[in-house]
Amino acid sequence: MKEKRKTLDKKEENLKFKKISKKQKWQERGITLIALVITIIILLILTGVTLNIALSDNGLFSKTKKAAEDYKEAQNEEEESIRQISTQLYSEYVGAIVEGYSPASSKDTVKIEKTTSGLDSKTDNEGNTIEGVGEDFSQTFTAEDMNWRVWDFDGNILRIIGEPTTSKLTLKGAAGYNNGVWAMDYICKTLYSDEEKGAIATNLKRTDIQKVSTYDYTQYKHQPNDYFEDTTKGDESSIYFGATKTYSGDNVQYPDMWNDNDKDWTYKYKDGNRTGGDKECEKWEVIGNSNGQMSNKMNTGDEKTEFKQSYYYHDYNKNEFIKSAYYDLIFKNKDDSDVETYWLGGRYVHLYENSYDFGVQFVSISDGKYRVHGFPCVKIGTDGQSSNRALRPIVSINLMSSKYTMTSETNADGKMTITLS
Repeated sequence: MKEKRKTLDKKEENLKFKKISKKQKWQERGITLIALVITIIILLILTGVTLNIALSDNGLFSKTKKAAEDYKEAQNEEEESIRQISTQLYSEYVGAIVEGYSPASSKDTVKIEKTTSGLDSKTDNEGNTIEGVGEDFSQTFTAEDMNWRVWDFDGNILRIIGEPTTSKLTLKGAAGYNNGVWAMDYICKTLYSDEEKGAIATNLKRTDIQKVSTYDYTQYKHQPNDYFEDTTKGDESSIYFGATKTYSGDNVQYPDMWNDNDKDWTYKYKDGNRTGGDKECEKWEVIGNSNGQMSNKMNTGDEKTEFKQSYYYHDYNKNEFIKSAYYDLIFKNKDDSDVETYWLGGRYVHLYENSYDFGVQFVSISDGKYRVHGFPCVKIGTDGQSSNRALRPIVSINLMSSKYTMTSETNADGKMTITLS
């Protein structure tokens, strides 16, 4: 009997133990699940914090990217400073006649379509026929024989500049403003480079002149209702180069890409879609509306638009250059005659009291004044203005890596001749 009782007690204990064990297992499983959920939540929080630290506007990635950009910019500035110092050491080469350079490009002609230049007529704003424009309003350019002179030399890179081309590039409207710098460089590179031997041509830039001029263009100012510089009135109403001005109402926001005034990008529109180029902007319509302002879908009503003044106009004197030879290079031909007006690679935004226009800079000579000027391709209240001007090819040759060799000779009059072979 006792044996039977013991057996029953043992079974009850086993059953009780099993119940307790099962309960403990469920409790353990519950604790494990809660711990897992808590762990996941903590990981999500940490991930969110980490992503915020890494990807926010002021995050690690942004800071790293900015640091890399700042380093590259500082490196470029240092390299440019070294180049300028080196160039000064070789300043006696500036203006020297260059012989032996003959472009060997793959093409002798190049065509610029109307979608790039914005040209939609064979006549200019005054009704004059524009030479070199086909029935489809495309423009064809042919390589010309050039008189070359030294622009600068730093002991390694030699830059030579040709005289203004006989053929002229016509730019009009938003497309002309937008693509003009690219078109200039494309034409010059195609017709005046010798890429096989390491010589690359572009068009002379506005910044090229700024670097060799002592004129402080950042101090340029003009009266808000005047196109030219006016130093006779007080500064209160003047708008300085680099200054910003805010407009509101129906004034429109121009694409941010237009801020890169001297870059050689291009952008074309096809059937209203974005195509070509390495930057993006909304389709830009230039239509004079009833208020005499540009019509655009990007900014209307009460929205405000801020513009930066990037235009300047100046009549140069010979003593306003780091070396007087630059005055002759910019404004004179080899035979000392005045050059033909020509485009500079450089866009601008010009501000007025209640309006603004967008244009391209150029060099001109008028009434004995030698100046850097500007033409407004896009002007308030118009569907775009057109102007045709020559180009000014400038060729860069890295003598260390190119197939060119250079020799120099100075005659009895002290004039230097550079020979490339």
